[in-house]
Amino acid sequence: MGNRFRKRDAGRRNRRGLRPNQAGPRRVRALFLGLGIASLLAVGVLRDGAGGGTPSIFRSTSVPGLIYEGKPGVSTVQGAGTSLPPWPVILDEFGGRTTPDGDPGCGSIWVLGDSFAFGWGVADEQAWPARLGPLLRARQGCSPKVNNWALPGYHLGQMEARLLLLSQQAKPDMVVLHIEEFDGFPDFDFSNPLGLPQRLLSSSLFRPFQVLAVLRFDRSVVEDPKRRLEQDQRLAGRVASIGAMLRRQGLDSLVVTEPEVPPAIREVIRREIGAPLDLAVCNGPGDRLATDPHYSDAGNRCIAEHAAGRIVEQLERARSDDSGM
Repeated sequence: MGNRFRKRDAGRRNRRGLRPNQAGPRRVRALFLGLGIASLLAVGVLRDGAGGGTPSIFRSTSVPGLIYEGKPGVSTVQGAGTSLPPWPVILDEFGGRTTPDGDPGCGSIWVLGDSFAFGWGVADEQAWPARLGPLLRARQGCSPKVNNWALPGYHLGQMEARLLLLSQQAKPDMVVLHIEEFDGFPDFDFSNPLGLPQRLLSSSLFRPFQVLAVLRFDRSVVEDPKRRLEQDQRLAGRVASIGAMLRRQGLDSLVVTEPEVPPAIREVIRREIGAPLDLAVCNGPGDRLATDPHYSDAGNRCIAEHAAGRIVEQLERARSDDSGM
């Protein structure tokens, strides 16, 4: 009964506990304050845009399943306005992150993944795919051309779409997939999270709101238990799908997995593709960035060394099998 009387009294007040004659002036002041903050934000963002800002490394694409891709020829410095120090990014004419040239006649390796394989937070030459070639030259006498086709935000379905597109033009000697526990999340266009018309995509005015849309999506992926279960089920299906494609294409492959990938998913990887390479060994002190879960220079070096050993083993086994035939 006490609650009922309190509710009845609350009916005479608004949600902030103010009587109607008090609420009006407060609303007006709040409105002007909000408009002032929004104006300052807009001015700051526009000033940033006038000074060049940070060019996007993405562009939307109509390729089925891909959603977005790297913007060919982009050269920029990322990290402005974040907790990370500035880090340069150069994408080649095909939209892949730049890597050293390989030795003639030594074959090629394609790396696909998300921001972990892309090398988020470090320079081009520090990303682990860029380190593979020189390490393989030291171990087997020559360096294959290693292409880094990873892009931040890609899930496993997009990796498969990218691989399918690339394999229509050429075939590598090996495909390396870098998989994390969130690679089963639903489709999301990180190049245009608000679904803006193309003419507005480059406007600095909308950049903060696009960042907020991405952050909101990230939270929904990480924090919602129901969505996590759906992700695991979707990821298992995507592993089976890309595994079937690799077999159809006759491509040798290696999967490297983040330590947090669930055991059930690892078992699906083992069954559909092959024994995964666990990156728990590269999860020690100093292997991650100080203010970000991505890998530091040292962590990327650790992954490259760890992967190079397995790659040499698999390539030698493949050569042995071919000579035995």
